[in-house]
Amino acid sequence: MANPVLRWLSSPVDYRWTVKYFETHTALASTRVLIGLSCLLFAALYVVAGVSPPTAASGVGSVIVFANAVGTAAVGAAWIRGPWPSRRMSLAFVAYADIGLSAVILSLSDPLALLPCTILFGVASSYVATFHTPRVFAAHHTVSVAVCIAVFASAVRSDAESGTEVTRLAVTYAMLIVMVLFLAPISIYRLQFIQKSDVAAAYLDPLTGLRNRRGLTASADDLVGLRVDLAAVVVDIDRFKSINDRFGHHHGDAVIRRTAAIIDEAFPSPSITARTGGEEFAVITALPLDEVMSRAASLCATYLEQSDPDSSLSIGVASSPVRATPRDAEVLLIHADRAMYSAKARGGDTVVLDRRDPEQSTTVGPGRVPS
Repeated sequence: MANPVLRWLSSPVDYRWTVKYFETHTALASTRVLIGLSCLLFAALYVVAGVSPPTAASGVGSVIVFANAVGTAAVGAAWIRGPWPSRRMSLAFVAYADIGLSAVILSLSDPLALLPCTILFGVASSYVATFHTPRVFAAHHTVSVAVCIAVFASAVRSDAESGTEVTRLAVTYAMLIVMVLFLAPISIYRLQFIQKSDVAAAYLDPLTGLRNRRGLTASADDLVGLRVDLAAVVVDIDRFKSINDRFGHHHGDAVIRRTAAIIDEAFPSPSITARTGGEEFAVITALPLDEVMSRAASLCATYLEQSDPDSSLSIGVASSPVRATPRDAEVLLIHADRAMYSAKARGGDTVVLDRRDPEQSTTVGPGRVPS
């Protein structure tokens, strides 16, 4: 029993990929605003609980409650303003949320009235379950359990001291908390984690962490749903076979991983990057065409700086002059692939733009940005 639990706790979660996945599905911006609004609501709840009987705080407790209200409001404003936080800042947010809520609950009066309020830890549980590892999820719930036990013990102790009949109600609250805050979220999180792992295996390239062809197609549908002009970019590593023959497959894999990283960095959101096979990569992007061409030319130069001197990139670009449909995205990739082979035929280290008319194709040489 211990081994499966330990394996689950040690399972990794790629925070950066998760964020980018939701970003390409256009869900991240609205989620960020909703998290910010939740923080503002928490701040308001802290103020109301701090001044209203029976939970009103006093003395140092008041300072703790109102300081957390101000801090949480500031955090909420930062979420609304954006951008989405880095992994480190996200972990800091989780820690702040847990410590702040714990401090407020333990600073207020009337533990029996506060006991149901511990279900507020479930709000952060949803965030942690979506973006962080099982280890972070377990740490969050450890804090939740500790606070719940402390508040429950305080409620039962007050019953013994005052002679009132509150123990039965406290036990009822505790049973509700166990179901709502622990049993259901933990069960759902484990199922979500399994599902997320399967999705990653089906839609991600294991070597680079980029989407595979299936993942590219699925995510492209979401970009198409934005009803914007799209461009497709196909990238191929020139003379890659000679790299494998001379240095071995281990070195070749390192070149592919490095190339994937610089492509992913070169085309930020709203772009979808993928490894579509062997040494070939593809990008679907809603960036303006001029910017796509500029980034493609810079990508060629960056590759030469960071990779093997005898290798380069051939890049083909195709754009849609009208708002794209799912069929257009597939056609764009075909035309970009054709442009990429045209770049190879011209010696590589070249960007070629396919305008659907061979007489109007544009070639961008090494290090040049199209005018």
